[in-house]
Amino acid sequence: MAGRRPQVDPLTVLVRDLQDRMGALERGFADRLGMTLTEVHALGHLADGPRGGAVLARLVGVKPSALSTMVDRFVRRGHVVRVPRADDRRKVDVALTAAGRASLLGVVHPMAVDLDAVAAGLTPSEREVVAAYLGEVIAVLDRHAVGPVTPPGGTTPAPT
Repeated sequence: MAGRRPQVDPLTVLVRDLQDRMGALERGFADRLGMTLTEVHALGHLADGPRGGAVLARLVGVKPSALSTMVDRFVRRGHVVRVPRADDRRKVDVALTAAGRASLLGVVHPMAVDLDAVAAGLTPSEREVVAAYLGEVIAVLDRHAVGPVTPPGGTTPAPT
């Protein structure tokens, strides 16, 4: 039975399909905004509120120096501003401007409206089940994102 793929739960297949669609969606957002995927991720994190440079760099997976260059581009485009921190005037946070938020919402909002419509069709008990399942899926993805994963029948590679 060499080469036979293990049986995978249909829900796992759907999660994999969702991951593929999310990647395509993000690439489409980046194309429409004239940005890189990393830049779109950065703006997405800033939509949740201002962030310090080190935190934002970690969230998008770049070095602080690369983030500084990215923020400079955002400032020139009018997407963000640097805001001195109230607790330490030597440090600055990066915050979305109204124009930056409008650009991001211009591509994200129509999808959010459609997803809200899908969610509105669920009963309260269905919403609980979906929320619980997605929460568990997110926990699994987080757990596997932080370190090496043991392949089926294999061993985890030793750190180098």
